[in-house]
Amino acid sequence: MHIQAAGTFRRGLVAFLVIIGMGALAGSASADIHRYYGEWTGSGSYASSVKNGIDVDRFGNVYVATSNGLFGFDAVGVADGLLVSNSFFVNGVEDVSVDSRGNIYVVDADQDSVFAFDSTGSQIWTAGGSGAGNGLFNNPTGISAGPDGEVYVADTGNNLIQVLDEQNPFLRQWSTGLDQPVGIDVADDGKVYVADSGDDEIETFQSTGTPLGAIGSSGVGPGQFVVPNDVDVGNDGDLYVSESTNRIQRFTQSGILLEEFGSTGSGPGQLQSVGGVAADRSANVWVLDNGNNRVQIFAFAPRVIGGTTRDFGNLFLGNPVPTLQVLMQNDNYVLPMYVGTASLANGTDYSLPLAYRECSQVLLLPGHVCSIGVAFNPATTGLKTDTLNLDAGWRQVSLSGTAVEGLTGPTGATGVTGSTGATGATGSTGSTGSTGATGPIGPTGSTGATGASGGTGATGPTGSGTTGPTGATGPTGPKGPTGPAGSNATPKVNRIADVVRVGASPVAMVRVSCPKAACTVWQRQARARAKGRVVTTSVLGPDRIGANKTASFRVTVPARVRNLLTRQRSGIVNVYLAVQADKGNSTQRNVRIGIRR
Repeated sequence: MHIQAAGTFRRGLVAFLVIIGMGALAGSASADIHRYYGEWTGSGSYASSVKNGIDVDRFGNVYVATSNGLFGFDAVGVADGLLVSNSFFVNGVEDVSVDSRGNIYVVDADQDSVFAFDSTGSQIWTAGGSGAGNGLFNNPTGISAGPDGEVYVADTGNNLIQVLDEQNPFLRQWSTGLDQPVGIDVADDGKVYVADSGDDEIETFQSTGTPLGAIGSSGVGPGQFVVPNDVDVGNDGDLYVSESTNRIQRFTQSGILLEEFGSTGSGPGQLQSVGGVAADRSANVWVLDNGNNRVQIFAFAPRVIGGTTRDFGNLFLGNPVPTLQVLMQNDNYVLPMYVGTASLANGTDYSLPLAYRECSQVLLLPGHVCSIGVAFNPATTGLKTDTLNLDAGWRQVSLSGTAVEGLTGPTGATGVTGSTGATGATGSTGSTGSTGATGPIGPTGSTGATGASGGTGATGPTGSGTTGPTGATGPTGPKGPTGPAGSNATPKVNRIADVVRVGASPVAMVRVSCPKAACTVWQRQARARAKGRVVTTSVLGPDRIGANKTASFRVTVPARVRNLLTRQRSGIVNVYLAVQADKGNSTQRNVRIGIRR
């Protein structure tokens, strides 16, 4: 939930430095997608608790609703400690929300109640009780404080959204289009967004309950959901949705998909059994990574000041311009940001002088600015381009400039003529030599006769041989054998029974068959439900199944759900499996099985 709360800003820089060492630089070169920032696990009773809901206020204070009570942290995970103990609750709380006054609201599914506390953790009021009437709840799992002081509750067991405030334990309710609502948030304009886990959609309503449409559909593709867990509206107005496929999807309020991040695994930026999600006014995102028992943070890289292009203009060869400064700013209000290396795509005509690499591998505090100097000194004429990669490629700046020949200067003035030197003395005249006698003229020789030209020889006769006839075409060879057919193997995912009896041990619920080719189970997820309570649980079974083989997959139903089952009341387990055949087709299916004690 994004709405503001009063409090004291706690930066937690030491914790941030630890986080950076855990791999905060993995990412892509896009300017407007989230990168992995860091994580925390906590300690003591918090570390051993089940994390159910999360929220953040405008100062970056993070609140986590757990089975052991309500805990507080600063933005990078430095613990404020237990804010509200389990003395108020039975088995902890399901979700948390903070309003603009700093008041904290939680839902307790075991008591079917809503509790309000001030920023110090002192109780202000409580409301609710078990039932299906106005102001009564059946396993409420989501809560959100609206901008007008009203509190909205996702009443999962009754398939309702109920609204109340401090003076009124019941204001209104609606159920249109809902099937197991589990997460809820209210935007600044009053629109209400609900994570509807039964319909695999995000339902949108006016604050009065008037439906405005739905976002998404069932599936694993972009913009689709498999059991969405939570929805949160960031202060930028974008929607952040967590779902059981272990990813976060970001949408505009009109439902346009902007990005998705996260994948299944245990590494940085990977998720297992993802839970609640919270976004703040800098689009920082905190995610409950329950399977890895941690909170992960995703954030935007620092911004480039002045845009993402730089033009050096025209440059005379041999006359380089002064180094150009490109500035980056950490415009995040709460998170210190580590800025990665700076480099050039080719570096032929541009360079990064060592003396001007301030903004490379540096810790940049909120609001601070750093710079990178770019020199342009080409060796040949023409347009020269390059790309400046900042923060290890998370931000990019296009560089351009044109090199031209230098102009020839004007001819200098002619110098003055020097003075004439003195005339030298005249030398003596030499004697005149005598003229020699002329010799006699010899007789002229006679001209020789011209020889006669030889005649041209006659052309020989053409040969009389003839071309032989064309031979007959040989017979067609026999038809070659037909090549082998490609695999069309398709895995099959089916429930073992419509209803199964459950106990403390895992129970076989789903069968996977792999005809023709072996197959790989690459994703699995299960959720158990009873009396409105929804709990994520594990799916046990092999990762590989041989060709023409069948395997059963077992699910453990947690005690919190089993205790709600009776002979007369049943529950449901949703099992999601994604299976890929070797060189064949894939199957993704969300199977629903009834459960009884």
